Amino acid sequence: MAEMALVTLAMAQDVGQPWKGLPVVLMRGFHHGALRVPLDSPIRVPEDLAGHTIGVRAYSQTTGVWLRGILDTEYGIAPGQMRWITTEDAHVPGFQDPAFVSRAPEGVKLQDLFASREIAAAIGDNSTNFGETRSAIPHPEAAAASWAKRTGIHPVNHVLALRPRLVNEFSGIDGEIRWIFDQARILGGGANAERDTGASIDAGLGFAWSQGLTRRRYTFEDLFL
Repeated sequence: MAEMALVTLAMAQDVGQPWKGLPVVLMRGFHHGALRVPLDSPIRVPEDLAGHTIGVRAYSQTTGVWLRGILDTEYGIAPGQMRWITTEDAHVPGFQDPAFVSRAPEGVKLQDLFASREIAAAIGDNSTNFGETRSAIPHPEAAAASWAKRTGIHPVNHVLALRPRLVNEFSGIDGEIRWIFDQARILGGGANAERDTGASIDAGLGFAWSQGLTRRRYTFEDLFL
């Protein structure tokens, strides 16, 4: 078993890697505030991002997938309307980034590109060392709350994954694992390892497909036990 990013799980399935997910969410959160620009940036609203270069650790990074999906569906800015620079590959053999994505030189960090203004924005978080920044999406907490209320989506980043052969060898193991994490959540005060009903996971899988990360539009039922 392994903790695995939702998009990595979908991409692994897409290239024939035998993994299945359990709807045990190990990391989730709202990402409206993760797209950062300098304080003096001319980018005032998300629509201003068109034509600019954005830095992200990897094109397949799940936070980036959620953000690009939000920019596309909420603000009408498709991923291909921006240029993207990455510092890592997709971690799934055989995948090639789209033509509008390029790789930074070896050893160059997003912070370096941000400081030199080679990128107009970067996907990070408030604890990442980009210096003084602001969100490219104004009032991100309010925007996220409004979006969640309208869509019912609470973005999922990491889930629990296991090899399907375990289910064949040990009947009922998936149910036992869910029970273990449910008990851990109860003992931990309900803050960790919550379950997902599938709607948020399905939305993330749809974003991954629309952004070219999987060849097939996977659903919750396709990937999860």
